[in-house]
Amino acid sequence: MSEEYSNDGGMLFDSASRKRKSSSKTKIPKFKRMTRNVPRTEFGEAMGGFMVGMTFVFPVLAFLSMTYPVGFFSTIGVIDYRIMGSKC
Repeated sequence: MSEEYSNDGGMLFDSASRKRKSSSKTKIPKFKRMTRNVPRTEFGEAMGGFMVGMTFVFPVLAFLSMTYPVGFFSTIGVIDYRIMGSKC
């Protein structure tokens, strides 16, 4: 009979005879929340808007300005003209 070993170095035939030390279920610890419900602030709202802008809006505008610059800058110019033209 050839001797075969398992990954942990023990003989293959004796691994089935090993039993768990306890048959009880593994206990999962319950953790308390580290933070309480924090109220929203204007600064937090501003940082959230900034994050959304940097994550989604800025890459889209950068992509459009590279792929179709004439249409992109024309649109920016029309918007700027409408906003600044109404104030003059």
